[in-house]
Amino acid sequence: CKEWGFHLHDTFGPLLGTGDYGHLIIEHASMLMRTFGSMREFSNQEFESSHKVNRRLYQQAANHNIQAKDSSVKQILTHVYIDKLLFLRLPLKKAFECFQAEKEFYFRGCGWKAKKMKW
Repeated sequence: CKEWGFHLHDTFGPLLGTGDYGHLIIEHASMLMRTFGSMREFSNQEFESSHKVNRRLYQQAANHNIQAKDSSVKQILTHVYIDKLLFLRLPLKKAFECFQAEKEFYFRGCGWKAKKMKW
């Protein structure tokens, strides 16, 4: 598998024209075959996959700033933390509204159970 992957690399160049699949063939297929004798159970490559939002943010930052002054890593981290902070704003706003109305706080998106707070 690994030798075949190197042939693909020589033929198509460093990008392989296949994206992640080329990387999986070259770097992981031979290890999985050698270790487990099969790729059937590990074909999802969950240890390599990432959350859809993080993948989208990574692709946006990595694909469009080749000539930019800032690094991709800085942009990726900035985007991820901005998304998380913006999401955090909503449950905090809902908690404040519940506090003002003296209602139980419940926000479906954060997994917190409804709770009456005594401030």
